[in-house]
Amino acid sequence: MVREFIEHLRPKMIPDEAAKFTVTYGLGGILTLLYLLLLITGGLLMLFYIPYPDKAYISVKKITEIVPFGRIVRNIHRISGDLMILFSFIHMLRILAQDAINNKVRERNWITGAVLFFLLFPFNFTGYLLPWDTLSYWGASIVLNLLNNIPFCGESIRVLISGSVSIDEVTLIRFYSYHVFILPVIFSFFLMNHYYLIRRAGGVHTNKKDKRVSIDILYRKEGILLFLILILLLILTTFFYDAPLYQSIYSDKFPDIIKAPWYFAAIQFMLTYINPLISGLVIPFFYLIFIIFFYKIKKLTLFIVVNIIFVLFILVELFIKT
Repeated sequence: MVREFIEHLRPKMIPDEAAKFTVTYGLGGILTLLYLLLLITGGLLMLFYIPYPDKAYISVKKITEIVPFGRIVRNIHRISGDLMILFSFIHMLRILAQDAINNKVRERNWITGAVLFFLLFPFNFTGYLLPWDTLSYWGASIVLNLLNNIPFCGESIRVLISGSVSIDEVTLIRFYSYHVFILPVIFSFFLMNHYYLIRRAGGVHTNKKDKRVSIDILYRKEGILLFLILILLLILTTFFYDAPLYQSIYSDKFPDIIKAPWYFAAIQFMLTYINPLISGLVIPFFYLIFIIFFYKIKKLTLFIVVNIIFVLFILVELFIKT
């Protein structure tokens, strides 16, 4: 049944060129694996997490320190979310570099993929607050306070999203609902549409009109890659990486440096030098429009330059500024 479902999403026969690993680098498969890991580990974490202010932090601490394999599951969940943003960007860069947007169906698929890319930010951000520790609390405050800069209705929009003028139990429950139900449903809908459009476009784009071969060849290559990545994630999250957990927000101790999540670090950097309305809302809005409709421009150099600037802002904010 699983095989039939996969074959429904992906064509049985693909161009010989598309079966080469260097055409896609398995990026779509990597992203699918990471999303499945997020769903599986997220479901396991839900068994022990308690989304209430007095118990949220304690439940995360128990998951990390007491629940068997809880630390590894939480680590995989956290790092998979971060890696999805990174690999989604690389995936988009690969598509542009290979000039793969060459018809209306692929243009629609680019838009769908761009929407998926931007959905990852609220997906990660809503989960960022759930540990209810000092770093996530103040980091989330920085991001939510940006909404107050929207003229006339900023505070109303913030209350609509967070459920309160401050971060409290209503915000925690609302973000939990976004994270475990609303956003997964929306994301899964766009993901299925993304796969459908790939199938409708005839599979992976290639410039050569060569013979067609069974997609099983590609499955074997991607399967080996995904298995190796899974093993690497297990090793990394077991021995080298720990999802951060600071003091409870009810503690008297606070982080020495309050940082927004790394994927919002560029905005935090711009806030230091540019008006909050422009740096926190106007620039991100036009960046979103730029990415979604970039297929009409198709200037790879421009895409790279714009994103290098954002990456530099992130690096400076995270590793140089104090």
